[in-house]
Amino acid sequence: MSPAAPPPQRANRVLLAMSFIACLAACAPRAAAVNYTASDLFTLGPPTGFNRVFPSFLPPGSLAPGRVVGFGGGSGSGSNFHALFWDGAATPVDLNPANFRSSEAHGISGGRQVGHGAGSPTGFDSHALLWSGTAASAIDLHPANFITSFALGVGGAGGAQQVGYGTFTTTTSNVHALLWTGAAASVVDLHPTLLTGFTTSSAWGTDGTTQVGYAYGPGTNNAAHAMLWTGTPESAVDLHPPIPGLDTSLINAMAAGQQVGNIAGSRKNEGQRARPERVGQRSCESGNRAHPARQCACG
Repeated sequence: MSPAAPPPQRANRVLLAMSFIACLAACAPRAAAVNYTASDLFTLGPPTGFNRVFPSFLPPGSLAPGRVVGFGGGSGSGSNFHALFWDGAATPVDLNPANFRSSEAHGISGGRQVGHGAGSPTGFDSHALLWSGTAASAIDLHPANFITSFALGVGGAGGAQQVGYGTFTTTTSNVHALLWTGAAASVVDLHPTLLTGFTTSSAWGTDGTTQVGYAYGPGTNNAAHAMLWTGTPESAVDLHPPIPGLDTSLINAMAAGQQVGNIAGSRKNEGQRARPERVGQRSCESGNRAHPARQCACG
């Protein structure tokens, strides 16, 4: 007998937020009051046997549940997290591939979803994954010579490009930004090669032509700088704003030639440096759990 469905209050309500603009507003003079309105878009229910769900991504301009991904868990998933996709009828689809213990989805575009998963086929290391709406469609994007990999964003016509990062085995860098076009063998290591002082990078979004994310290293006092690429490591552009007291910047997503993200400063706490939390940095009962940073701080 299937486990009973969780109570209605477990269903998630999706709210429309404006993270980057809100961060900038928070750093504006206190006299300039700004009001924002959150809109209740729709309800995302969990699959049978799941008692918790975490929607991860709602693309710009999407006001329908057919473009929402995330992850959830419960007795129906062996208490591990499974990647989820809510279709056009707000029906949850379990994307966890066969023989994978856990998975999470963090981006969606053009009928394709991206995230990561781990299980016996991966030696229980996290591998970047690409789906087309079903668990059986999963493609392992993990590139050779990397220990772990994570896909965070997808974009372009038909979801042609996927971006994320991997932990690399033959370099002193902690993490390198990665770009794929649908297969593990297509990977491009985007880590900046013409910009000096960067040892770590990660890509979070793409529109099919341009990729965005962040990078940091000794050259930035190990504080993240917003980065933009156009398909190659040599194309990396440091977008960090030249604002006094601003230490950290990163770009989370992009669409229609515009980029959004977060900034942070340490004017109140000199010497502290903020860095975005990486997917897989925090652990839980299912192994690595993703919680992309969405923070801003200002003096």
